[in-house]
Amino acid sequence: MPNQVGLNLDRHSQGQGALVPFAQSPQLLISVVTEEPGGDVACFIESLAEQTYPLNKIRIRIALLGTHDNTVSRLLRLKEKMGYRFAGMDVEQLPGESVGKGHNKNTQDMTETYLIVASPGVRFEDHALTTVVQYAMVTQTHAAVWELQQAAVDVAVPSVENQTELLKRAASCALIRQTAFFQIGGFNDEEAGEGAYLELWYRFRDSGYRLLNCPNALYRLPSEPPARVKSRVRPYQVVLSDIFMRMRYGTLGRRLAVPYHLLQLCRLRTRQRHGQIAPAEMALRIAKNATRYLAGRRRSSRIYPMGGWSQDFLNAGDFMYGSGGTDRGWPLVSIVVRTEKGRQGLLSECLRSLANQTYLKLEVIVVEAGSSGFARDILDAGLFGSLRRIKYIQCDHKRPSRTGNAGLEAASGDYVAVIDDDNLLFSDHVERLVRLLEERRDLTAAYTACFEVETEILSSDPLVYTEGRRRALARRPYSKRYLARNDFIPVTSMIFRRSVYERRGGFDPTLAAAEAWDLWLRLCKQGPFGYVPHVTAICRSPAGDVARHRREEILKANRRAIREKHLQLELAD
Repeated sequence: MPNQVGLNLDRHSQGQGALVPFAQSPQLLISVVTEEPGGDVACFIESLAEQTYPLNKIRIRIALLGTHDNTVSRLLRLKEKMGYRFAGMDVEQLPGESVGKGHNKNTQDMTETYLIVASPGVRFEDHALTTVVQYAMVTQTHAAVWELQQAAVDVAVPSVENQTELLKRAASCALIRQTAFFQIGGFNDEEAGEGAYLELWYRFRDSGYRLLNCPNALYRLPSEPPARVKSRVRPYQVVLSDIFMRMRYGTLGRRLAVPYHLLQLCRLRTRQRHGQIAPAEMALRIAKNATRYLAGRRRSSRIYPMGGWSQDFLNAGDFMYGSGGTDRGWPLVSIVVRTEKGRQGLLSECLRSLANQTYLKLEVIVVEAGSSGFARDILDAGLFGSLRRIKYIQCDHKRPSRTGNAGLEAASGDYVAVIDDDNLLFSDHVERLVRLLEERRDLTAAYTACFEVETEILSSDPLVYTEGRRRALARRPYSKRYLARNDFIPVTSMIFRRSVYERRGGFDPTLAAAEAWDLWLRLCKQGPFGYVPHVTAICRSPAGDVARHRREEILKANRRAIREKHLQLELAD
């Protein structure tokens, strides 16, 4: 085992560190439920044996739902060979039972602090358990689930631990707090397959818990081809579970939309083959179970984010993991972060999303509007060690266009981006855009799709917020004609060449809003924009009707001024 003496806990809110000796590390129970593990479980156990986490703190329970005796004998031999290295290892055969029942059986005598539910195909990176446990220990007061990140191929998720309102898919690996797990009653025995996990995640939300993503705790599923793209046609059981979750946890509109979704599936003309969708059989299953799911309606009044099919986060495609962006041979990217007093929690969350980028050669420039100096205090705390190039600028002007220009003037990267402190970048955001710009030298800028999420901030420090409706922005290829008429690319989505900015200038300081659109209209005169058809960022908008209406009025007035300005420029040309 590597020479490590404890778990280093990052105290985000206090700005101080703590080291927990291995002797005091929390006990873990790892629950695996599978039908046909084959050789997968052996590889799974071997990856556990390589963990930096103390193995004598890990107990493993495996529930086999299949009926193959040779599989049981293989697992028992594996127990004899490797079981002594752990706190315990048990194998039980439960033929014909559901996934939910299997996990409940595994956890019925659980006394450990945390539970890990995992697919038998998971291969943990060496520090995965140490990383996710140390993060759980500093966020457990408000969270119940911490999802580990699939390294090789994944549907992209926000790369920030505090970002919680993900449109959950059935996770291959997640850490669960024991007290919260038992408080909500564990898994639902009646749920089968991936639906058991999906139902559990929504029930955690319904009980007021948050579900966090820990992008630095990595695992791999080597059985999946690296370049595979997620199919739009979801497996039968997954889609069925999604529909049932809409019926139980969705709004009235989401429930009424179930027949529409079923008709859309019928149009695909697929049949029940290799687990794919069979619309006729699905309709019968829905009719049979509708009463049970509608009767078990949610307890809370929260609006749960449900996009298309919620397991996919509306972002089909491969996750880019660490394939570029080292200090050698890659261009420097400067990211300007605009912030102001009273937004400590938002700024910290935004900076963590930058620290978790797969692209490493970053320069972060934090521009604080006003003179409070809170941003400098956050940076001086040294909580973002992977960000080696950080600049701090204090700006007397509060207008976003002026603070943005102050950051751009200080940028030294070949590429630049400007974001606000309430924006979040998914782990592969920068790498996707830089790769496109490096491949296409004719492009002046590149952008991705982005989610706009209605957010109500309940507390800034510590950061507490609720999320409501979301909509996708910039989900269309670049068109100069369309851009001339529509402000459709948020500043969060864009990275552009600094050389073009130096020729065309920065934000118009007279604008109070929509300043990014004005800049894009000037940059596009230098050359076209590239488009990456993936959602890789989140921006926020007010959740309240009054605040949202006020924001829209300000945007309308500034967009009107921008149209008049560029019309005059065109006439002058």
